Amino acid sequence: KKTRTNGLPVGVSWCNVEDCYKSYCAQLNGKNKTLGRFTNPKDAFAAYCKFKEAMAQKLVETYFGQIDARAIEALSSFKVEKYTKEAI
Repeated sequence: KKTRTNGLPVGVSWCNVEDCYKSYCAQLNGKNKTLGRFTNPKDAFAAYCKFKEAMAQKLVETYFGQIDARAIEALSSFKVEKYTKEAI
């Protein structure tokens, strides 16, 4: 629940060149993915949350039956807002 010094939510940055907010997230393969360009940080953060939570569900599908049921439950109920100070 770290506070960002630029005042933007996690996964969101301002792009001076394009004059917009960008949303980005690391994928399961470790590479960053730009999720889109937005006119406001709220929409950019919503895109980040949707992508991050979808990745958690993908992990559930991939590792179901291979890892502890508590880990599956934690991934199944994962919500970004629980771990950040920002809210949509």
